Amino acid sequence: MRVIDYFDKGVEIDPGRAAVIFGDLTYTYGEAQALTHRIAAGMYAHGFEIGHKTAVYSNNDPMAFLCMLGLWRAGGIWIPANVRNSLATNIDYLDFVGARWLFYHSEFTDNVKKMCSAVPSLKNLVCIDRDTPDHMSLAKLIELGGDDPVPDWSDPFGNPDQIMALWPTGGTTGRSKAVMMTNLSWGVTTEITTRYW
Repeated sequence: MRVIDYFDKGVEIDPGRAAVIFGDLTYTYGEAQALTHRIAAGMYAHGFEIGHKTAVYSNNDPMAFLCMLGLWRAGGIWIPANVRNSLATNIDYLDFVGARWLFYHSEFTDNVKKMCSAVPSLKNLVCIDRDTPDHMSLAKLIELGGDDPVPDWSDPFGNPDQIMALWPTGGTTGRSKAVMMTNLSWGVTTEITTRYW
């Protein structure tokens, strides 16, 4: 199964169950699913194509998590960008893999400006928590997609060979390498975790 299919199974089991709790804010599985559809639709309305490499650069924030689900729903490849890493490390990795999209929290606006200058492949930047002078807000991206349907890019076998993430690893002997994680490898990890935990 695709990563997003695991989430959708949770929706089928209990759409009213809390999926995200953050302080006083709660999204049920059904509400989160609807929002990820709208994020994916906004991405397509803004030029997204299946396989676009997409990073999320934020501290723990519910919208960052929902953007990850949205990019997977759209068919994107997740590029982990860690706010605890040095700016140089993030820039090097985003440039190395050719990241095209970046969802980010406004707390890191100064770093994002430097990323834009240093990573020429970054074309679509979305601030997840507010409007900025330079980039579209997540709210505007969602509005752009409206209620447009997201293309169904699934296949009957769950797209086992589709890459869902380029995971950085190594780095002790040089720059991080990008390990291609497929839906199959992620699914196996998920199934093993579910079974033994």
